[in-house]
Amino acid sequence: MKQYVKSMSLIRLLVIMGSLAILTLGIMNHYISKRDTEKQTYYLSETISQLVTQYELEKEMNWQTSTFQSIRFDHPTLISLNITFLDALGDALEVTTQPLTQASTTLIRSGNNLASNVSKETNQLMVSQAIVNQNGRIGIRQVSQSLHDYPYNLSTLKKLLLWLITLLYGLATCAIYILSRHNQQPVKYALSVVEEALTHPENQQELMIAKDEWSLLYDKLNQLMRNNHQLHFQQLVAEEKLEYLLNNVEIGIITVNLETDERTFNAMARDYYYRPNGLKSDIESLLKQLSKSNKRTIAKEIVLDLPTFKVFKAEIRINTTASIQQAEEAIIILYDITSIKILERAHETLIRNVAHELKTPITSIVGFTETILDESLPSDTQKEFIKIIDKEGKRLNQLVNRILELLKTQHQLTEVAIVWKDISEVIKEEMIIYHPLIQAKYLKIDLISSLQSTYEVSEQYFQPIIKNLLENAIHYSIESGDINLKLTETSKSIVFSIQDNGIGIAEVDQQRIFEKFYRVGESRDRKNGGTGLGLSIVQNCVEQLNGQITLESKVNQGATFIVTIPKKNLVRHRSEV
Repeated sequence: MKQYVKSMSLIRLLVIMGSLAILTLGIMNHYISKRDTEKQTYYLSETISQLVTQYELEKEMNWQTSTFQSIRFDHPTLISLNITFLDALGDALEVTTQPLTQASTTLIRSGNNLASNVSKETNQLMVSQAIVNQNGRIGIRQVSQSLHDYPYNLSTLKKLLLWLITLLYGLATCAIYILSRHNQQPVKYALSVVEEALTHPENQQELMIAKDEWSLLYDKLNQLMRNNHQLHFQQLVAEEKLEYLLNNVEIGIITVNLETDERTFNAMARDYYYRPNGLKSDIESLLKQLSKSNKRTIAKEIVLDLPTFKVFKAEIRINTTASIQQAEEAIIILYDITSIKILERAHETLIRNVAHELKTPITSIVGFTETILDESLPSDTQKEFIKIIDKEGKRLNQLVNRILELLKTQHQLTEVAIVWKDISEVIKEEMIIYHPLIQAKYLKIDLISSLQSTYEVSEQYFQPIIKNLLENAIHYSIESGDINLKLTETSKSIVFSIQDNGIGIAEVDQQRIFEKFYRVGESRDRKNGGTGLGLSIVQNCVEQLNGQITLESKVNQGATFIVTIPKKNLVRHRSEV
């Protein structure tokens, strides 16, 4: 814009200077023309004198008579030459064929000896000269000359000046128009590029070649387009991240436009909405309930009839957008609460089983205690009842300890609370503790270890594993049977196995053997002192060590439990590191 203003000022200055030049030229032409006219007049007057002298006009005239002569002379440059005689008072006594011109009349009235004027009608220069003798002015000589070939014709000059001024202003106007069009081109170019950048921000746009004052504008526009380009891709990245998160969260999300019924789903919601016996019918029912009520939110638990147990909590909320031009949306959030429901069921089962397990010994203890209080019972009978009470009391104590142990193994220990101990030492200590029971059934027990190094394990988790598996093997092994314990290692794990030759476990029961309070057959009833919690405790401890436990068993061929613990959860003995 600054360049445009400079150009316009320059054009105006040129117009003014041109006008002044033309005006100056006109004034100079006027004065030159006037001077040349005076010269021409003097030249004509001299010509007249020479002609009169040539013909000795004064000698031929009789000034005392009333006879007058009108004499016409021919000259190559003159149109005519007339002489008028005057009386003593200056009145014309005789007029030649040409009437008195304005110059002659002026000469007579003014008393001058020379006068001239230009005739506009004939375009002639008219010159009059007084004839003077001793008696004064006795006549007037008048002569005329054509100005058609005169170079400084004023009328023509005026027309020429007018045309020059018109031409100059026309050229100036054209220049202004062309310059304005030229200066508009950068703006149109910039607007087209910016419009393209805003319409397609994914394409990189750049304004090319900016000069002078346009460069600052182009720089700002380029920066704006670059920022817009970056923001566009940042938005794309944010949308991709949001889409990834929405499609990978364990929450179903559905949006419903209440005006157009247009719907969007994330991956989880789409999966359970469209599958057979899925969420579709329940969601539609909830939407109808919401539309008929004045509520803004509604929630319901939905149990799906699927091969696997699935429970969802559906929560629908009406979202009023900030813009009144947009319709209201219903946002449906689907929470998968299956694990919560499973935990609740397990909790209920645990409480029911604990109550059932506690009821039997407590009933026995209370009943036999009341019977003993009856003094009429024989002493032998009283002793038998006391033994039963003692047995049930111990069973009750064992059950409480197992429940506490189960709860303790469900919580992960902090690094500070962990006690590291040699794996082999933990196994040997438990073998010593259960040695009386082993001897009572005449069992043979062996520990075979092929470990190349000494490894330490968290005693809080590994000791319950050995204790419950060894106790299980002792209880369900036949008398004089064998119990084999082995420690082996692989490149990544330590493997502990315990094998008995007891009654074994049927394949149908192996899937549930680690459930709380689960027992298999009569051989695992209360007469063996089992609580149904031992293997659940073992499984919890193995999971805390990030390990695995498997079972290999056939009926009447014993059972083998195999525990695999990753070495990354163990510590080598400090003397061998």
